[in-house]
Amino acid sequence: MTQLITSAFPLKEKTRAKPTQDGIAFLLLWIILWITARRLIVTNWTSYLGFTSTAVTLGLFFGLSLGVCQFRKPFKFILMAIYSSFLIIWLCGLTFQYDISWLNRLSLMLLRLKKTAHLLIQNQPVQDNLLFILLMISLYWFVGVNSGYSLAKNENTWRILVPLFFIITLIHSYDPLLARRIWYLVAFSIFSLFLIIRLNLIRQVSHWKDEQIWVPSQFSNDIFQVSIRFVILLSFIVWIVPTNRSPFQQVEIIWNKIKQPFQSIREDFENAFSSLKVSIIASPDYYGRILNLGEGNILSDEEVFSVLVPEKPPNGLRFYWRARAYNYYENGQWTTANTIWHSLEPGSTRLQFTRYPDRSRGLNTFYFAINKPIITIFVPPQPQWTNLGTKAELFPNPDGTMDILTLQSNNPLGSGTTYTVRSSLSGTTVEKLRQSSENFPPAIMERYLQIPDSITTRTRELAQQITADRNTEYDKVMAITEYLRQHIHYTDTLEALPDDQELIDWFLFDAKRGFCNYFASAEVILLRSIGIPARLAVGYAQGKMTSPYIYQVIQRDAHAWPEVYFVNIGWVEFEPTPNQPNIIRPLSDLEATTSKIPNESDKTIQEALQRLKESHQKTQPTPKSPLPTFVWLFILFIIVVGMIAFSYIQYPRLQRFSIQIPITIETNLRKRGVNPPAFLINWNRKQVLSPVEKTYLQINVALNLFGKPALPSATPTERANLLISFMPEAASLIKFILDQYLDYIFNNKEPDLIEISNVERVFRRTIYRKWLSQHLPFGVPIK
Repeated sequence: MTQLITSAFPLKEKTRAKPTQDGIAFLLLWIILWITARRLIVTNWTSYLGFTSTAVTLGLFFGLSLGVCQFRKPFKFILMAIYSSFLIIWLCGLTFQYDISWLNRLSLMLLRLKKTAHLLIQNQPVQDNLLFILLMISLYWFVGVNSGYSLAKNENTWRILVPLFFIITLIHSYDPLLARRIWYLVAFSIFSLFLIIRLNLIRQVSHWKDEQIWVPSQFSNDIFQVSIRFVILLSFIVWIVPTNRSPFQQVEIIWNKIKQPFQSIREDFENAFSSLKVSIIASPDYYGRILNLGEGNILSDEEVFSVLVPEKPPNGLRFYWRARAYNYYENGQWTTANTIWHSLEPGSTRLQFTRYPDRSRGLNTFYFAINKPIITIFVPPQPQWTNLGTKAELFPNPDGTMDILTLQSNNPLGSGTTYTVRSSLSGTTVEKLRQSSENFPPAIMERYLQIPDSITTRTRELAQQITADRNTEYDKVMAITEYLRQHIHYTDTLEALPDDQELIDWFLFDAKRGFCNYFASAEVILLRSIGIPARLAVGYAQGKMTSPYIYQVIQRDAHAWPEVYFVNIGWVEFEPTPNQPNIIRPLSDLEATTSKIPNESDKTIQEALQRLKESHQKTQPTPKSPLPTFVWLFILFIIVVGMIAFSYIQYPRLQRFSIQIPITIETNLRKRGVNPPAFLINWNRKQVLSPVEKTYLQINVALNLFGKPALPSATPTERANLLISFMPEAASLIKFILDQYLDYIFNNKEPDLIEISNVERVFRRTIYRKWLSQHLPFGVPIK
């Protein structure tokens, strides 16, 4: 409705809009700003995010003050610079302890920012969150000022909403996994529509008054109320009516294309925001493209997922649930280099994988039940098939085979989702590992022997000393593994990391303590320094067996481990972290016994899978059963009936405005020199007609409907007789209408409104029955 009015009456381009002093518009804008700030706060990426809500609110009031004041623009810029500097510094200073003087707070802020800049220049991760807090407070302060100033100056609404939409959408794209948080976007969209309607109405009414066009005093408020009801009803219908997902898939594809440039920007700033944590331990960014060794986190016992395994690990061999593997290390962080991404359809078998003669034959099937939303799916190492549609990050080998590093679902997997993976387990024997040749393929050596120049000489010498008396690759790997388990202590977290020392060197020789990231990284670097290809894998350790063949994995099981390459065997896991049980492999094939699920029937597997689903459902809150469709339709019916009843109650007011709106539109068009469309002219003419005149018009409608239009000069009597000539069955009705019309026009005789209304209804029904009887093959009886 508002769009029709504003498009029909565009404001003059050179006309300066009057300042807006509307309380409803201000309240709507504050709600939108609060929703935008709240969307960032609920991510819980770091502490002190609540100050953004304070910043955006104060910015809104300051922007309104700037907009209504009469200062010149240069002085306004000076005021904004002064107030902005003071408020941003003040809010950042509140992140310090209250017993620290403000002078010391300023000094500490400068020192922390200087240290952050130094680390960024050296391309090292920043563990201090002050930079992120500073940027977010500044961002929300300035969008608040911009919104308040634009509202006060009554400028383009899009100048207010576009920056806010960009901010809230970007935040949601990096925090998409809790489904309930989509309601922030829904609320933002609804209140934005309300604000657009409100501001457009205010501008249009103001313009009409400038043109000296009469506008009712309550016109804006009444139209705004009707628009609100319409938006709410439309939102409700969209919510309950089932839709085809294909259009949304196209929108998702477009959105992913739009996000790609920002993804590279995000990766460029990965170091600057290393201090941030994710809202969910199993989020897509928990094991992202870059993994910093970091200071560690205190993890909880909350379940992440459960797994149904096909067999019991042979003789101490443990399962690992991998999220990603890294091949490139530098400056205390791991990443993947020179990989490609490949899309895979559900159940795709298009990729070819290297066949290793001394590796366990066949694929093993695993069933996962997710307890936390994820995008990066967890798999046993060396996955080769999944029933999900995924994007695979991989290395193509010269022989056409592929080496998968990570798998990401095409769509976020919600809590309660199950999926299936088939992998090639590394179950092998010590005998085969010792017999493995060290004649590694060139592609493996190129990817997995990289060592940065920052690795110290004593680190390289340590690897030589540990493996000096070992002859085979396996014995060298075990020597380094046992050294780390016996000489380095485990701790969940570390204190401040050194800025002037390589972290692996610091871990091995000075700290001599750390958590799994350090143990696994140290083993990979030590192995590479003696020419053995290795890489870092991250994900989760085996977890706890809660029932036969079902493992429950919790957040505390988050883990990192090394994978070492053996010729004719492939990648094999080792365990240097001392808080995890050691891997004890069978010495020979005679010891390699397993306890598999019986193969005589699939019944046992199905029973175990059912137990997995049941045990998983017990950990989930019981969802509310969705209401049946007929209940939603009944609710919709009640709403529609209520709106109709309200319309009848308010009929005099609504009728009055239904007459005023088209007249106002036609008047504006004529003032601008625009010829109103014929339908608008006819509409306005009908609005001012009496009930008798409207009933008489049905004679002209019938003549046109039957293709017998009367001449413009024809009198009412001639028109009535013409209609009676081919519609004699309605002669009495036509004569009654003609008599009533002539008495009203020439004798000023008021008709009986109830009687004329009944006649009009019967006459209209007779007309359409006559028309249907002539045009339908089976005819319609005329009664």
